[in-house]
Amino acid sequence: MAHKNAATEGKETLLLHPMDKWHLYSNFKNGVAIDGRIRFVWLFGIIGVFILLLACINFMNLSTARSEKRAKEVGIRKAIGSLKRQLIGQFLSESVLVALFSFMLSVLFVLALMPLFNTLADKKIHFPWANLLFWLLAIVFTLVTGLMAGAYPAFYLSKFKPIKVLKGTFHAGKFASIPRKVLVVIQFTFSIALIIGTIIVFKQIQYAKKRPVNYKNEGLITIPMTTPDLFGHYDAFRSDLLATGIVDDMAESNSPTTLVASNNIGFNWPGKDPSTLPGFGTIYVTQDFGNTIGWQIAEGRDFSKDLATDSFAVILNQAAVKQIGMKGNIVGQTIQYRQTNYQVVGVIKDIIMESPYSPVRPTVFFNNLNFCNTVTISIKQGASVQGALNSIAVVFKKYHAPFDYTFNDEVYARKFADEQRVGKLSTFFPCWPFLFPVSVCSALLLL
Repeated sequence: MAHKNAATEGKETLLLHPMDKWHLYSNFKNGVAIDGRIRFVWLFGIIGVFILLLACINFMNLSTARSEKRAKEVGIRKAIGSLKRQLIGQFLSESVLVALFSFMLSVLFVLALMPLFNTLADKKIHFPWANLLFWLLAIVFTLVTGLMAGAYPAFYLSKFKPIKVLKGTFHAGKFASIPRKVLVVIQFTFSIALIIGTIIVFKQIQYAKKRPVNYKNEGLITIPMTTPDLFGHYDAFRSDLLATGIVDDMAESNSPTTLVASNNIGFNWPGKDPSTLPGFGTIYVTQDFGNTIGWQIAEGRDFSKDLATDSFAVILNQAAVKQIGMKGNIVGQTIQYRQTNYQVVGVIKDIIMESPYSPVRPTVFFNNLNFCNTVTISIKQGASVQGALNSIAVVFKKYHAPFDYTFNDEVYARKFADEQRVGKLSTFFPCWPFLFPVSVCSALLLL
């Protein structure tokens, strides 16, 4: 709430985010960490619960389906004096023993599948043999599972009438199969839900991969400017790179094409609602940035070296135009930022600089060399990559600058890594390949 009030006043507020939450809670809204990789933890936790429920339902169905075979046992034990609570205890004990045996078997499966899981998840997870809390929770969880799976069969079997059973006149009744049928329906529902979830994850990945990035991702490399020798020598540095013959173009910015490094409020324009403070990504670039990355002009023009007035010009992406909501052509209109007026000279198609699964952030591009700290270089198509890197490294050495480059297409490809792992793990989740066949067999046997 404090952050919201500060934003309403147009002020910036310092926020603290605990380091132990950086990995799982990395997405923010109004200064509050809302989610991040924690959603994957919840996703697999829910899948695990579904699988456990399916196992419990299978146990209930199989136990109650064998009710007529165990009816004589119940009748004889009741005839010789066994109480109902003793029978319930027996059946629950059987269920718990099955659960404990299943737990021991699952530990063996986990040990056998751990290398495969680590490969799919790109992790190095080790079995917590020495963790007392793990074993305590595992045993408690196993006992609860055994009791939950055995509760219905125990109460169902223990209520049989011994006289009818021993006379051979016992029949389960026409309504006895209804609970089993309900459980089978629930079982199918869980199985189908897991299948649909896996398909959705797969479709999301395919959609994101086919989503147009609207700039030439291949052949671009990014190098951070970590030495003062590069600052103030833009023209000479660019000329030396172009002179190598393998560089198509070069530009500087305060953010690579795979990241929106700066976000700000405080923009004003004609017709803006004064009660709102929308945020925009703010990226400072040189005039050659658009040509270097190959962004696509939708309206207006690109920055020009020949126009001195372009130092007070901005280019918007389509998401920014939509957020501004100005009627008519926005090119030529004036936008105010930090008490300075800027003229909109162009609109580019939305380029995907962040997550390919998220909407494009409304972004404003400023033509200002002073805030740039990143070099983007476009290598000529068809040129030898290794030869190009060697030639570019020579130029960086001339300016006493480290050549710590990254390929933009590789950085962009890594954005799919988490979802691809989720897709693989959803498909190959332990025991998941067997769930649907088991559901089918159970349905055929029990309905």
